[in-house]
Amino acid sequence: MSLIKLNVGGIKYVTTKSTLFSKGENFITQLIENHDSGKISSVVDDDGDLFIDRNGKTFKIILEYFRTSKWHIPRNITISELLTELDFYCIPFTGFSSTEYKDETEIKFVLSKSSSSPHSYVSSSPSKINYQNITN
Repeated sequence: MSLIKLNVGGIKYVTTKSTLFSKGENFITQLIENHDSGKISSVVDDDGDLFIDRNGKTFKIILEYFRTSKWHIPRNITISELLTELDFYCIPFTGFSSTEYKDETEIKFVLSKSSSSPHSYVSSSPSKINYQNITN
């Protein structure tokens, strides 16, 4: 098992290569493959961890999705913030079975129905969401 150490926006993460590759090809998998092969030089921090200059708090949500196949979205993170990061990482957001929701409040309401935690929203639905309904 190969460990990968990441520094995302100043927040350190340690996970396995298999976890990061569990949802198919994306920015992270390409970064690791390029780093491992030496094809493209990667930015590393003083500890030698791969550095990604993105939102470290939001990356935690993405990493948990890789680990559990469920979206655990804290109430202090907006859907818009999450979608921005997912777009950067080239990861599809598969959280809803309908594109009827007009705004973030409706989406979070739907997610809250499936969550027992008052601090986060959980969804494991395999359907894709219509990004436009959220961001407009």
